[in-house]
Amino acid sequence: MSAVSAGSADGTRLQAVRWTRGRPEVLVSPNGGNGAGTGISTGGTVAGYVETPDSLQAAVWDGPVGEALAPLMPGALSLALDVNQRGEVVGSSATAVLDEVHAVVWRTP
Repeated sequence: MSAVSAGSADGTRLQAVRWTRGRPEVLVSPNGGNGAGTGISTGGTVAGYVETPDSLQAAVWDGPVGEALAPLMPGALSLALDVNQRGEVVGSSATAVLDEVHAVVWRTP
């Protein structure tokens, strides 16, 4: 199993894709916008990020539709980089718009 990001043929979209046994599954961003996968667990959960109107927000895909992960401050930049089989997502989040960036662990069900 692997996770990648794929662009559309016309270059207007970026979406996370999960490959399982040679078959791609396009993963839907929670807000319907652009998204990217950056890591995958052995169970197939994908970590990554989605675009918001003002920033990038960490996200996780356990199924075909992603879930946004809360940044340290509302509206601040956050990125999920990897996820383990226990659902612990690691990444980073700003405390204000690029003021300070901290390591974060999000625990998902």
